[in-house]
Amino acid sequence: HKQEDMPKISDYESPPNYTSLKKFQEAMDENAMAIYSDQTNLGHLALVMIETEFIMANEDQPFITPMTNTGNTLNNPNTQRCQGTAGVVDDIQNLTLATTEAIRQFNQ
Repeated sequence: HKQEDMPKISDYESPPNYTSLKKFQEAMDENAMAIYSDQTNLGHLALVMIETEFIMANEDQPFITPMTNTGNTLNNPNTQRCQGTAGVVDDIQNLTLATTEAIRQFNQ
């Protein structure tokens, strides 16, 4: 997905609500596997699954939070290898900023 296609949790004029969170979660569910992980061919599916279910799906291996951002490549579902993708790092950074802002606004 392009950055403009990613649902927004909130902005400066609209606080987060059920609908915005639901749309954001659905987009995360759809894209988690596409973000490359050097641990598994399942990408970052662990972000949107219950831990025990992910471990079963990942051949009994847990997901360990990466120390560095590996979000600059996408998993290729046909070969389970990676291919570089311009703009994904920016999308993830913008997503992080949007999430941080949404949490800040929610806590106010």
